[in-house]
Amino acid sequence: MQTKLKCFVVFFMLLAMSWVTAVHADNAVVGDGTAASCTEAAFEAAFNTVQGSGGGTITFNCGSAEKTIIFAGQKVVTSPIIIDGANKMILSGGNTARLFAVQTGTLTVRNLTLTNGNGFAIGGGAVWLGSGGLFIAENSIIQNNTTNTGPGSAIYASVFDAQVTLTNSLIQNNSTNNYGAVNSVGLVTITDSTFDNNFAKMGGGALNVAGIANITDTIFTSNTTDGMAVPPNYGGGAILVVPGGLVDISGGQLSDNAVTTDEAGGGAIDVRGTAILKKTLINNN
Repeated sequence: MQTKLKCFVVFFMLLAMSWVTAVHADNAVVGDGTAASCTEAAFEAAFNTVQGSGGGTITFNCGSAEKTIIFAGQKVVTSPIIIDGANKMILSGGNTARLFAVQTGTLTVRNLTLTNGNGFAIGGGAVWLGSGGLFIAENSIIQNNTTNTGPGSAIYASVFDAQVTLTNSLIQNNSTNNYGAVNSVGLVTITDSTFDNNFAKMGGGALNVAGIANITDTIFTSNTTDGMAVPPNYGGGAILVVPGGLVDISGGQLSDNAVTTDEAGGGAIDVRGTAILKKTLINNN
């Protein structure tokens, strides 16, 4: 009887261990030490490994020089995934593809550049977020992304429960015929970052706020919008806060931002919702 009981206990211990192994997050490395080994296919394999395990971290072993991997199509994130580029990696959409669509998962990029993404008519040239999606950028660069008619040339948080967090990051040289390099219906938290030389035709050259934005010690400089020559005459060279939106800015500065259409207003910020500014320099807009 005791032997049967011991076997029974061991069986369930092994079963429990196998279950833990199955759901344990895996990490993955792209490349074998050479630049040639770091291809989209290699990234895709690492991405699928991490996502299939329920989440984890992707790193790179591509040699000592800076390396660019060009995506032919977007990667859809549904798990918690961290991508660390060690300040040597560039992920590019080749001007023909969005880089990431975050659906219910969390994408964190660290020490990484996201560039040349294209969101076309849907928006989010580098990153698009759906319901429950969370995007975090730490010490990263998001640049040279675009959309045609879609909002958010760099990042588009399309629903109220999508969240964007940017820390010590640079958002630059992104352009859209719609609103904002970053366009958010949800919650945006921005700290110690810089928005430079972004363009949005309709309003909010750098940032369009339709939800809530908390901004700390961040610089908005040389961002532009054409703005709207007809009602509602949206402008905001740097920031547009639409009705229902709220922006809370502490520290930092808004300098040298511009609206090119006379009928639109707010060279630095156009507020149609609510704005709170504390110890923020507004200069030469």
